[in-house]
Amino acid sequence: GHGYLMEVDLIESIKENCDDIAHCHIENMRRGEHIHLPPDEGEIDMKAVLSTLRDCGFDGGLALDMYLKPYEETAEAALEYLKGLR
Repeated sequence: GHGYLMEVDLIESIKENCDDIAHCHIENMRRGEHIHLPPDEGEIDMKAVLSTLRDCGFDGGLALDMYLKPYEETAEAALEYLKGLR
């Protein structure tokens, strides 16, 4: 999310840093707004991000990073959404 906020090409950034990625925070964002959104809201192509991470051989942890909604109410749906992108 922060890469997107900083106008970095997320896919290229993942590819360039592939060997150094050990852990990822997952949130969605809209360009120019530092608001951590659930993965199914916002402008980031989560399917492309997860696919690129997999193609790089990443099999580490993903942590949901959402601040506007209580985790207890949104985490299950967010995880199901991410699982559906496989």
